[in-house]
Amino acid sequence: MNTKNQPLIDRETSLETLNSLMRGELAAVETYRHANTRLGAAAPEDLTTCLQSHDQRATLIAEHIVLAGGTPVSGSGLWGAVARLVEGSAAMIGPRALYAALEEGEDQGLTDYRAALDGIDSAGLTLLRGDLLPEQIRTHGLMSSLCRRAG
Repeated sequence: MNTKNQPLIDRETSLETLNSLMRGELAAVETYRHANTRLGAAAPEDLTTCLQSHDQRATLIAEHIVLAGGTPVSGSGLWGAVARLVEGSAAMIGPRALYAALEEGEDQGLTDYRAALDGIDSAGLTLLRGDLLPEQIRTHGLMSSLCRRAG
């Protein structure tokens, strides 16, 4: 975690870290949209809640990147390819397995946000600690709970 004893993080490193987080959020949005479409009327409200949270986080990150003088990524990159692979498999698996895959994505997001604490400048750290990480913890909890309820 970033402490006073650590060197200051330069702007470019911080922007790279934020864009990496942005790719993860864009992939999450793609994946949750597909899951909602796949399940249709049977989709639990938690999936929509997670989708909206990830979409809002992507917007917050993009706004922060622009304010810092950077250019936000426009696509999910490799994460998107992984998301599309999961999405393609989702057509062949049941809801429980789909929820488990989404929970794994939330696990990865939590890991990514925690790792980002050491690669971000003070303004980004404020955003990360104040908005992004708490929301990631919340959506992770929602998916964990959904997995438990699904059996």
